[in-house]
Amino acid sequence: MPSNYEFGLKINTIYFIFQLPTDLKGKPVKKTLNTVLTTIIVSLSTQGCSTANYNPLEYFQTVGIGVAVYELECAKDKLDVVSLGGASYGVMGCGKKAIYVGPGESGFVRTSDIKIIK
Repeated sequence: MPSNYEFGLKINTIYFIFQLPTDLKGKPVKKTLNTVLTTIIVSLSTQGCSTANYNPLEYFQTVGIGVAVYELECAKDKLDVVSLGGASYGVMGCGKKAIYVGPGESGFVRTSDIKIIK
């Protein structure tokens, strides 16, 4: 158990105990502690947030396609998806087509009428 001048951090069941920096009288230096904690929190929270491999079209095809399957009443494997630029996607299949936008607060949302195509 950490003393008054130590704190513990649990990451994936591994415990790290850090000795707090102290001044000449042996009391913890709070400003340094805030800097250390902020650095640790920012470092841990930004891990895995890289967008280098993010492909919006693939994301729609895996996450947003469910809305189109439901609304167009068409199986996923019969739908074709094309990027229309920005956050817009055209979906065609089973003789129908529609445009979807997202992701947003409501996920992916249809922004056009469902049109019958021949």
